Amino acid sequence: MRCATVRAQLYQDNSFDPKSVDKIFVLPVVYLRLEKEKKLNLDKWVHKRIMRYLKQKKYNFELVTDRSIVTNITEEDISKANPGWIGKLGPSNSRWVMLPILQYCATKLTFGSTANAEIYAVLYDKRNTSVVWRDKAIGRMGEGGLMGMALSSVMAEGAISKATANLMKNFPDKFPSKKTKKTENASTEGIFGGGE
Repeated sequence: MRCATVRAQLYQDNSFDPKSVDKIFVLPVVYLRLEKEKKLNLDKWVHKRIMRYLKQKKYNFELVTDRSIVTNITEEDISKANPGWIGKLGPSNSRWVMLPILQYCATKLTFGSTANAEIYAVLYDKRNTSVVWRDKAIGRMGEGGLMGMALSSVMAEGAISKATANLMKNFPDKFPSKKTKKTENASTEGIFGGGE
């Protein structure tokens, strides 16, 4: 199977201190594409990976499963990140809110099958109504021959899971070691901005 690739971190607020995070509320996944007829079990696939890495990075967190919270979120909302909109995200008692977004997921069936997915996520500080971290990553899965054709139904899950894992690998540790170098980028322009 093909290996997934990792993108560099896009943005982290210079003033963001991971140690100040008491609990992260992880919202259901937003899928921005119009062709939403695909039956993708996004929350299960994405939340499973996010949960794993938040545990490894020593964060307290809560998975939010009420999809009505994200039903009306648009790309414009995410891109503009207006303070009033940020302040209303997630549960009323939350401060730190992570919003995972599936930018795309495409599968192709030939003599075998392949899938590609891109996941984007934003961490908001509702108290200061600001974006403190954002990043994106891609994941690829592929298998040739009859075996790949038989596994086509699991290719999308694999690609999305890989993309989410690659995304969360770059999420800052709550208690970083002295050897850890903090990546910062002052640019916040564009929802999916940043270099390849």
